[in-house]
Amino acid sequence: MKHVVAIAVFALSLSIAQAEPVLMLNEPRDVGTAEYSCAWAEEEIKQDQYLIKAFMCSESELCDRAIKINAACKVTGAAADLRAFHTKLLSQFASNPKCAISIMRLTDGKSDAAVEKDLEAYKRANWELNLAFTPGAAVQEWSLWPHESGNIVASGVLEGKGNPAQIARDVCTIMMRAGAKILN
Repeated sequence: MKHVVAIAVFALSLSIAQAEPVLMLNEPRDVGTAEYSCAWAEEEIKQDQYLIKAFMCSESELCDRAIKINAACKVTGAAADLRAFHTKLLSQFASNPKCAISIMRLTDGKSDAAVEKDLEAYKRANWELNLAFTPGAAVQEWSLWPHESGNIVASGVLEGKGNPAQIARDVCTIMMRAGAKILN
C-alpha cells in the first residue's frame, strides 16, 4: 500500500511539474528589434541635421529621442544593451518565489545542439515574450504571444511596457493565471 501511495504522489508531482508554464525568450528577434532602433535613430539624425546645427534638437521629440538612442547604440551596442536588459529581466523572474514558470531562451549560437534546443523551446513554449527594445531606455514595450502546439495564437497577444521588475511581474501574473480571466 505504501508503494502505491508513493507512486501516486510521484506521478502527481510529475504531472504538476509538467504543467508548469514555459516562457520562450526570443533573443535573436529582440536583437533585431534593437538593431532596427539603432538604424532608425541614425537615419533620423541625418534628417534632423538642421535642428542639430541650430541647437534646437531638444525642441523636437523625434530628434531628441534619436540622439538618446544613437548614444546608447554607439556606447554599448544594440545587442549588448539588449542582453544586459535580458539579464536584469531574468533576475527578476528568478527572484520571484511566486513565479513558478520555466524559461527557455533562444540564442544566436547555431550549433547543432543550439538548433535542437531552439526547436525544443518552440515545441514546449506556452508563451513567447518579445520586446520592442529601444537601446538606452529604462522602460521597454513588450508583447506576450500565446503558443499552442508549437504555433503562435495571434488572437491572444497581450502587450504592456515597463522596467525589468514590472515586465517580470506582469508576465508572471498572466502566465500563472493570477490575474483576470479573459473569456472572449
